[in-house]
Amino acid sequence: MTDPVLLSDVFFSQGTIEAPSDPGIGYEITRYLVGEEAFDKLHYYPDNGFIYYDGIVNGSSGDNGNWYTANPEIKVIFKTALANQIRLVALGSEPSANALVPPPQPAQSSRAFVQSALVVSVIAASLVLILTLVFLRRRISI
Repeated sequence: MTDPVLLSDVFFSQGTIEAPSDPGIGYEITRYLVGEEAFDKLHYYPDNGFIYYDGIVNGSSGDNGNWYTANPEIKVIFKTALANQIRLVALGSEPSANALVPPPQPAQSSRAFVQSALVVSVIAASLVLILTLVFLRRRISI
């Protein structure tokens, strides 16, 4: 996701909070700068508005391992970005699909090829059988 707001510090509010007893369903988010390695990771719980900041990747800060309240404006931006990413995967955008799921396996096309080859083989075998019977019948009648 490339929305600059999702990369900024306004993602979560200032000041830590107590760890919630049940934050709800969350998303693990690893943030990158374009052309760079991951710089930090967090868990976002949009339904309850919490963020757990795992911290800087390959580093540390005073914020690592703390809970925050998410900026309420982020929920709409995040859900829109997530829906767009899912839509791109559904439409077959290769870069997006590879980013979220393993590349599709060629099982379906192989299966279709095998089925087509089987149909062609059955038709060819039937024609050979019919031609053999016609040939044998002519030979017997001569």
